Amino acid sequence: MLKIAAERYIKVGQLIAQMQTVLDTVGQGDDFLVGQPYQMLISVLKGLKTECDELSLPEPSQLLAKHIQRLSSRQGSHGLYELATVRALVDDIFIHLKTQLFLYVLPHRSTYYEYGNAFKERLTKSFPNASKELARAGKCYAVEEDTSCVFHSMRAAEIGLRTFARYLRVHPPRGIKFAQWGEILGAIDVQLGKIRNSKKTRTIEAKITFCSDALAHFRNCKDAYRNQVAHARVTYEGDQAKDIMEGTTNFLDSLAVKLSEPKTQ
Repeated sequence: MLKIAAERYIKVGQLIAQMQTVLDTVGQGDDFLVGQPYQMLISVLKGLKTECDELSLPEPSQLLAKHIQRLSSRQGSHGLYELATVRALVDDIFIHLKTQLFLYVLPHRSTYYEYGNAFKERLTKSFPNASKELARAGKCYAVEEDTSCVFHSMRAAEIGLRTFARYLRVHPPRGIKFAQWGEILGAIDVQLGKIRNSKKTRTIEAKITFCSDALAHFRNCKDAYRNQVAHARVTYEGDQAKDIMEGTTNFLDSLAVKLSEPKTQ
């Protein structure tokens, strides 16, 4: 999706108005457009071409480029001819603008369109693929696709779950990549039980605390969100989706202190 601010379209309107002002100098007579007004017309056309390039309007941009090249090779032009030509160019721009779909993003959601820019470095380094999913979740939230926002958040959480399982060296029957959440969580629970029964040291105690907290969070994700969104049981809206996305981001950031996802999932 191409991000474009509304100011681009305002600028197009301003440039078109400037062109009209320049061409009004020829009046209704048979005047030539020369000197400063002529150079101003070329300058405005160049600015309009730049805006067409930014707005991904290749055909109007090409027509403008040809007209600019023609004008630049001369010292003046017939005013009424330029008036008719420019009107045709403007009509072409409007025709192409009508073929594009533009979305308005609400102010309180707009910052989430580039949600990934706010991630801590340790999150993007330790969980690059999960970070991409969370960035997609942010874009979905920005355009009010809230259920999709939760879906991508749970995809990010699943990458975290697989990474956590590998950290504990669990081996579900179907392998980590193809195992269901329940199978992975069950295998983790068994492995964590073994750690709890081992000889206690400060290191072991810290590992038990870290793993127990992570396991509890993953179980909550599975029951409260993952199963609901994956099986189309719940539709999410507004702040609920945002809270799930941000909660998942914060959780994975806490895991990034100790864990890093493998290069291949």
